[in-house]
Amino acid sequence: MTKPTKHQLSLINDIIDEFNFKKVHIAMTALDWKWATSNTGDDGYLRLQVPTLVRLKEFARYQLKSSIKTEFCFSGGFKAEYFPAIQEEVIEGGAIKQYAQPEHFVLTFELTSTCSWDELDD
Repeated sequence: MTKPTKHQLSLINDIIDEFNFKKVHIAMTALDWKWATSNTGDDGYLRLQVPTLVRLKEFARYQLKSSIKTEFCFSGGFKAEYFPAIQEEVIEGGAIKQYAQPEHFVLTFELTSTCSWDELDD
């Protein structure tokens, strides 16, 4: 995993502080959406349980940090995206204008999605 800068850690902390993990936990509980735990049961099989709020936050933080290297991580319902800062020059009306996109992260929790393009059909 790429080591985040102080600025990136600050952005990640802001997302963790602002994201509504309680809603995610309510949805996962209602759907009985369980993750494997690191512990096995007495029978030797992995135990499954709805993750706690603490676990959800830890996992989201891990996904956000991982997205710095890959720009996109998706697992367990979470999608973490990283967008590096971009300085772009565009010609508009004969003039060169500069647009800046600041470095930022996006965290979503998806219950469902679909895509109209199936790369295997091509």
